[in-house]
Amino acid sequence: QSKNLMNAKEIIAQFNSDASLTPYGNGHINDTYYIKNSEYILQKINTKIFKDYEKLMGNIEGVTSFLKEKIIAAGGNPERETLTVIKTKDGKNYYETEDGDVYRLYIFIKTKLSYLISRRNSLRTANNNVAVFQNKRYHHILS
Repeated sequence: QSKNLMNAKEIIAQFNSDASLTPYGNGHINDTYYIKNSEYILQKINTKIFKDYEKLMGNIEGVTSFLKEKIIAAGGNPERETLTVIKTKDGKNYYETEDGDVYRLYIFIKTKLSYLISRRNSLRTANNNVAVFQNKRYHHILS
């Protein structure tokens, strides 16, 4: 992570931002940073797991665009209820460094809760609860 922080200004500048960043959360797959003073989340995509990151980001944009339309139609707030992908200066939904590291930027959703779960049963319960919530929340939006 220290190498990532050393290149922070270069990376953030590609998304038209110049704020400083700090590590955020306890991600197991991607490295995540909170960008101070601009309310963004910068994430280094783990390209060992997500080899086709262009397709990944295209899928994320497609799903979030669809959800935004449905949320707006239902009277909701899309910036609080789904991800908002921030484009780079050249219009891409990710930035790739010369070293091959890939980053994406989202609007930070305030008052989001996250938990560090240490037990497998707790993780299973949490997954089930999220699935129930999402099903109830988006069932009426998607139908």
